[in-house]
Amino acid sequence: MSQTRVDVVFVGLGSIGAMALWRTALALKGTGKTALGIEQYGPLHAAGSYTGESRLFRVAAKEGRFFTPALLRSRELWHQLEAESGRRLLLEAGALSLAPSDHPDIAKTLQAIDEFDLQAEVLDAAALRSRFPQFAIEDDDLGILDPLGGGSRPEASVLSGIEAAERLGAQVWSGVEVQRIEPTGDGVRIATPRGEVVADRVIVTTGSWTTRLVPELTDLVTVASYGLTWLVPRHIEWFTPDRFPGFMRDLGDVHAFGVPPSTVSASRSART
Repeated sequence: MSQTRVDVVFVGLGSIGAMALWRTALALKGTGKTALGIEQYGPLHAAGSYTGESRLFRVAAKEGRFFTPALLRSRELWHQLEAESGRRLLLEAGALSLAPSDHPDIAKTLQAIDEFDLQAEVLDAAALRSRFPQFAIEDDDLGILDPLGGGSRPEASVLSGIEAAERLGAQVWSGVEVQRIEPTGDGVRIATPRGEVVADRVIVTTGSWTTRLVPELTDLVTVASYGLTWLVPRHIEWFTPDRFPGFMRDLGDVHAFGVPPSTVSASRSART
């Protein structure tokens, strides 16, 4: 069986793996070191958790210092990847956080805005009803509109990340399932039907398949399924990206979110 020697391997080329491979390939350019991405399906497929036409993106986040710096940096990288790929990857429609004014997530988001000096609009119930008639607004609701947020196009983004990595010299194996990963004294040995891969490092970005390759994480990782729904509104013109932001809605024990359409006349929503 053949053996391939590389410096770093990414197993799983979804949203995290594809982007990490791209940035690693850029960092390794000119060093003589090599990166390999292995994907059990094709470059794009329907089995990934990233699929679904659009994803919510925000900068003003309740997670604050644990998230905001990475979000600001990722927005820069989205634009860089857009320029390199020639594809529209971000839907810059804004992101609206909507909840009762005393909801803890509202306070946390406002704290992040203040700490990182972010752009944002704070809207009371009257302003929300006037500006966003698409939503059913309660009298005590407060809205935070993040103009740097909106949505992203995950399939186009994953493909663009993989293609950018390949242009920088990374190898990509599609349709190859990793069978096992074995630590060695100075790296890892990876078994695949295509042959053995020996590398200094491996990064596992397999999402819901993680525990198959790293069973030590079984008690720490829970795989959950969230249903996504596409809704065709009565007033389609209200839900175009220039009028309808990405949103998060907290009310009682319900947390719902949605994203404006990128290519079709339907908005996507889900709840957790």
